[in-house]
Amino acid sequence: MAYDLQKIPFSAYGSYFVISVHPKDGALYLRDIHGGDEAPSYLYRIELEGCNEIEILHEKTELRIYSKKEPKNYASFVVGTNRKTDMLYVCVEGVDLRFYAVGGSYDTLVPLSQMRYEHHLATKQLKIMFTCQQGTLMQKQDWTVRGSSDVVLTAKAGSRIVLESYRTVPSEQLYRTYEEMKEEQRKSLQKWENSFPNPTGRFEDSRKLAAYITWMNFVHAEGRLTRDAMYMSKNWMYNIWSWDNCFAGIALSHAHPEKAYNQMKVFIDVQDESGCYPDYVNETFASYSFVKPPIHGWAFCKMMKQNAALRAPAIMQEMYESLVKMTEYWMKYRRHNEAVYPVYYHGNDSGWDNASVFHRGMPVESPDLSAFLIRQMDCLAEISSELERHQEAMKWKQMADEWYGGFLERFFENGRLYAIETISQEKIREGNSLLMYLPLVIGYRFPKAVREQLVKQLLETFETPYGLATEAPDSPYYKKGGYWLGPVWAPTTYLMVDALRENGYVTEAKRLAEKFCRLTEIGLMSENYDPFTGEGYDDPAFSWPSCVLLQLLEEMNEENVYKN
Repeated sequence: MAYDLQKIPFSAYGSYFVISVHPKDGALYLRDIHGGDEAPSYLYRIELEGCNEIEILHEKTELRIYSKKEPKNYASFVVGTNRKTDMLYVCVEGVDLRFYAVGGSYDTLVPLSQMRYEHHLATKQLKIMFTCQQGTLMQKQDWTVRGSSDVVLTAKAGSRIVLESYRTVPSEQLYRTYEEMKEEQRKSLQKWENSFPNPTGRFEDSRKLAAYITWMNFVHAEGRLTRDAMYMSKNWMYNIWSWDNCFAGIALSHAHPEKAYNQMKVFIDVQDESGCYPDYVNETFASYSFVKPPIHGWAFCKMMKQNAALRAPAIMQEMYESLVKMTEYWMKYRRHNEAVYPVYYHGNDSGWDNASVFHRGMPVESPDLSAFLIRQMDCLAEISSELERHQEAMKWKQMADEWYGGFLERFFENGRLYAIETISQEKIREGNSLLMYLPLVIGYRFPKAVREQLVKQLLETFETPYGLATEAPDSPYYKKGGYWLGPVWAPTTYLMVDALRENGYVTEAKRLAEKFCRLTEIGLMSENYDPFTGEGYDDPAFSWPSCVLLQLLEEMNEENVYKN
């Protein structure tokens, strides 16, 4: 199966190298995503000499560009990594291949021999070694004293070259041949894809795309990333965020428990002394400008249930201590004199950046946040009980009961849940956001009448042909392609499917799960989707729809998941 490079970038597990089409000029570029999505990533424009019209064939582990007039004239690429440095293997036949450096002020191309050139990229804090294994590699540059300008490296027809990126010095290993690396990556992806079975055969194209994206979006441990991390995308959002990681952990926990836990561990290792996790992290830095909602207890308890390996005492102990600190952060640092429950300072803190709940102003006391914390306290009681820390289990159970004790009085009015603007103490009645229905994650605590009211509103108001809209379609705040003002999102879909199922609405949960799976056949693995057409919006090669799709397919294969 071939993919459209304009939507699905070309990379491989563990690598920071990416080949993609520039969204503005339509040219093909080699990129490097070190430094996260606010750092420059475009390194070289790639062109076949003399070919005005080219075709691109993206076959997951090999990319080929060839002359439309002469298909035998081509260059092909395979991405590899040795877990410390990144490599790009290149095969050139029948035509010359040129790398035009994007360039920076102090970038310098150093000829080491006729077969090796080291390109120092000052802004990126990287070096790229070009090594010619076979054939001829030529360079052209203008020396400006400050550095090299107008750098072009040309691999002549019949050449095999390897590009390696590193901070200081290249690896001392012998490079594989192009054919060896191609076969190694083919086997790696095949093994990964096979680890997500699909006995029914339904949504098979979506499953294969999801498997490829989850494999390809990994980068290897480096710097602030203490473990291999699944980035959200290698298109534009190349960091790992601290709630996206939870859906990766859930999906990976069936067949890859170590990698699943590592998605949580990445944030444990950069957890602030106050207890909060950073908003996101990459190999260069962790950003604490915002936080993300505390769904981590819910996610880890699901992971534990799905794979006994994650019930190992050492893992549970580490996760428990981290969750305690994070829960205490919200209790201690996110409550004001005016607020009964913790508050969001910005829409980004909720993960629902521009939801209608946040249009009036900040801070906001939102029922979803309190519900997640109550659920997390219940999870802490469960984990501490597993660890035979029974006094602590009792403490967390009692605390969850106390927090829930005032929940409905604070947020529930006339059959609906409302967020509260903290300063004015007024309920926010503008808009109609799906965010107000996420408290169904603690639906097991609600009186039956309240639970039934909320589920009825949820399905009657928000369900569309392709799932749950994030803003009610009849709301004045609803906006086509409006990010969190209407489009369907994978994480909220899964949270609601799971909540409905837990609360006994099995038929409804299965219906929404099926709708999401069908959605991916139209909109691929997009960041979000149109609820009426299935069109994908924003980034089309995103990790969390891929993870949710794989998780839903896994659950469909389990006999008891959708039984009352």
